[in-house]
Amino acid sequence: MESFYFGTNERRLYGAYHPCSPGAKGAVAAVLCHPLGSEYIPSHRALLDLARALAAGGIPTLQFDLFGCGDSGGDWRAWSLAGWVEDVTAAAQELLDGARVDDLVLVGIRLGADLCALAASGLEQVSKLVLWHPVVDGASHLVELRAMHRDWVAWSNLDLRMPGDSNSPEELLGFPLSTQYLQELRSHHLGSLQAAPVERLALLLQPDVAAQQRMAAQWREQGARLSTKTLEGVDVWRAGTDPDALLRSNSLESVIQLVLETVR
Repeated sequence: MESFYFGTNERRLYGAYHPCSPGAKGAVAAVLCHPLGSEYIPSHRALLDLARALAAGGIPTLQFDLFGCGDSGGDWRAWSLAGWVEDVTAAAQELLDGARVDDLVLVGIRLGADLCALAASGLEQVSKLVLWHPVVDGASHLVELRAMHRDWVAWSNLDLRMPGDSNSPEELLGFPLSTQYLQELRSHHLGSLQAAPVERLALLLQPDVAAQQRMAAQWREQGARLSTKTLEGVDVWRAGTDPDALLRSNSLESVIQLVLETVR
């Protein structure tokens, strides 16, 4: 693994590049995009294992941290869906230049999946998408986050409100969120895309999430080559779930297999 920074001086992004073994590289490279907030925690090790598996399978892979997250520059004040779409675009261009390939697959988890879909619409070198439990509907996602936060506060029996006046940011599950970001999230809906972002897509669905099913049906009607797989089992994104639950489930193996099938 090779760690480095890329982007601009104003928007430095941390990247971790996983090259293939000599002679194993194929014609496609992969960019992985993480979830946000509390959902980042259970995905961290899984993304590393996914990157290693893809590199071993002949797909050079770039993990990176969105601006305001992880080891990249910025903080919660810089959180922005529009800015993050630009970060995915920058990561894709960095990988195209570094891996010397002409074809990319973007793999995103939760809100990171939505960002990949939005970025792919403007990247002609991206021909494939793998979306793992995409959020799809930002307003509904925000409702779920607030409900989980209330449960968490009730369970902890602590006053977890951030200090300050009425203009202080809202905190959800330990992460402060600016008013601007909350407005962006409420307005976000992946189904508003006029067409499927790429010709070939793979969707990993959650059981009984109607928004994901509707989006899959919409993209099929638009002529996309779409494969879907429903991942059963524990809801690893729910606050309070064991952070290692994802690694112990068969979800990661399913994702690895789906990515390899999608790029062939």
